[in-house]
Amino acid sequence: MVSKIKRDYSWKEKYDHAFSCYCSLWNSALNFIAENYGHKALDQYLQVCMGKDVLGKSAFPEMKEGIDTEAFLNQCLAHHVMIGSQFNIVKAEQDEIIIDFVRCGSKGLVVEKFGTGAQHYCRHCEILSLWEQMGWSSEVVRSKTEKSEGENIGCRRIFRRMKR
Repeated sequence: MVSKIKRDYSWKEKYDHAFSCYCSLWNSALNFIAENYGHKALDQYLQVCMGKDVLGKSAFPEMKEGIDTEAFLNQCLAHHVMIGSQFNIVKAEQDEIIIDFVRCGSKGLVVEKFGTGAQHYCRHCEILSLWEQMGWSSEVVRSKTEKSEGENIGCRRIFRRMKR
């Protein structure tokens, strides 16, 4: 007997499935590198695969060096809305932006799926050179974050305009 298989999936169902697979694979790769080759190797890997010449501005083509605060927020937060993040804007001034990501959509998804098996996942966000290319430094603070399964699923991001 053949069971009925659902054939018409919504865009959201397709996106959630693809995003879940992507996050799972990314998490597995980061954990494998850190656990088998150490944290230094993980940082080297991330600097190469997310470096200025590789990932760069192509991820957010509208974001150029010297981008104003409102455009920066719109682009950054649109990405996080798309992946299901929950956040609060703490401060949005010309030279400093502070955002509390109560729940990172991708980290939250990974923790819900793997529990505590996502300890290296945040490294890709911490090392991202994209912000620097737009003239902003980025600091990640995990002390004020929500936890799930005992693991951080959010962070405070502090962006400061770099002086040229």
